[in-house]
Amino acid sequence: MVAFYLKVKKFVLRNILPLMFRWLPLKKRYLFSSFYGLYNDSPKLISERLHDEQPDLKIYWIYDNQKTRQVFPEYVQPVAINSVLSIYLLWTSKYLIDNSQKQIVYQLRKDQIYLQTWHGTPLKRIEFDASDKLPKHYLNYSVVDNASVTFLLIGNQYSEEIYRSAFGIDPNKYRQIGIPRNDSLLESNPQVNNSLNDLNITTDTFIITYAPTFRNKLNENGLRQLDLLNPKKIIAIMEKKTGKKCVLLTHFHPNVGKMIDQNEINQRFSRNVIDVTTRFEMQEILQVTDFLITDYSSVFFDYALKNKPIVLFMYDYANYVKERGMYLKLDKLPIKSVKSPDELSAFLKRATVDDLMLRTRALNQSLGSFEHGTATRDAVRLLIE
Repeated sequence: MVAFYLKVKKFVLRNILPLMFRWLPLKKRYLFSSFYGLYNDSPKLISERLHDEQPDLKIYWIYDNQKTRQVFPEYVQPVAINSVLSIYLLWTSKYLIDNSQKQIVYQLRKDQIYLQTWHGTPLKRIEFDASDKLPKHYLNYSVVDNASVTFLLIGNQYSEEIYRSAFGIDPNKYRQIGIPRNDSLLESNPQVNNSLNDLNITTDTFIITYAPTFRNKLNENGLRQLDLLNPKKIIAIMEKKTGKKCVLLTHFHPNVGKMIDQNEINQRFSRNVIDVTTRFEMQEILQVTDFLITDYSSVFFDYALKNKPIVLFMYDYANYVKERGMYLKLDKLPIKSVKSPDELSAFLKRATVDDLMLRTRALNQSLGSFEHGTATRDAVRLLIE
């Protein structure tokens, strides 16, 4: 009975209600969404800037209480995903801001503006470049959603070239202004010290962040990934190299962060290993990071804007690439990639911090960045009449 009710509800929300709501007048409202129900990333920054510039604007946010329990600021009205109100607002709000597809198949109405920020420089193949790996219904959604986009924000030339084949969006809709979430990586941010204080880390500490991607088998994530990294060894090498106390932060996939026990990390590894997955957004952690270790996560493209050391620790490279497909051969990038714990430690022992930074600068040059630290401001200008 429950399954039948949910099926009927889904049909009504996606097929019946739009037939009525699409005839109602548009109102000057701003409807935000991020990753199908979270309150974060570039849309969050745009909403904050909008409110700062025009406090009387009506701002609504699609949320999923199974994904987030964040407290919204008082000027934001949260709206449950897949509710009648969420569908009504989708069809009657003049401004739509998102970093993923819409929750339903949606065709933009005349005079509506749909700002798509996307959610990172592509590394793994996306959208129609991954048509052999993505479900057909998702690709069908993509055709309609991409055709509805008014503005697509782009952070670098590398992404722009990929978007042409992956999205099929008219290049006249591209806006090469950067990605709002990256603004903080290009400016001096007083909140950095606040983050360090929250973690009881002094400003003279050398901070290593390990941010691995999600593996399909749950038991291959989290502590298993830390085991392979060998945090104690990495910390010892970097303390000797930098002459500073080192702390290693871990930021796993959200589904993994819920399973992490800090007490177990303390016992198995070190009190100098701190998991921050559920406490901070990735961009907040990148602001305080001095050295990033990741693998197939496109987060390294963002962090490269800081021109600081990056190493790709890809202990399962052959299997992962075969499963997902990549735009780039990672071992051909300027930044260093290693495929085993021993190779990682051996490389760190002989490499200098300056050499690692030079590699990152070379990566930035190859991407052709459009980032100037003003993407949030420029995105808001697209939305304010």
